[in-house]
Amino acid sequence: MQAAIEAFHALNDESGLPAMFIPKHLVYNPADHWIVNQILKSEKLPGGNQNDINQLNREGLTPMLSHYLTIGTGWYILADNHDLNYFDRRQPRLTNTDDFETGDAKFKLTRRNGGGFGDWRGIYASQ
Repeated sequence: MQAAIEAFHALNDESGLPAMFIPKHLVYNPADHWIVNQILKSEKLPGGNQNDINQLNREGLTPMLSHYLTIGTGWYILADNHDLNYFDRRQPRLTNTDDFETGDAKFKLTRRNGGGFGDWRGIYASQ
């Protein structure tokens, strides 16, 4: 995580000038729930006996648990001005009918959605 935060602070724009991307959210999977809270919320460095400060606690990262991440140890850091996009192409539409032969009710829900990104900067993914 230290390398991720340093990478955000070292980002440049197309002109070679520093780009302002401040790390804001840590997105992680349920397998890392306990360790993420230990690392982000401890005042002192976890596992250390030197009474060192925990700099990650001071970075202000907000933990965001995602049950949709499938990689066992994968995590992401998102900047406050990331350009990840999600949009509904068509709102959910519910239709129903009755089956004349069996008398059963039939229901169908359809929707269309999409996602993507406008700029690669603003997100850092672990290996």
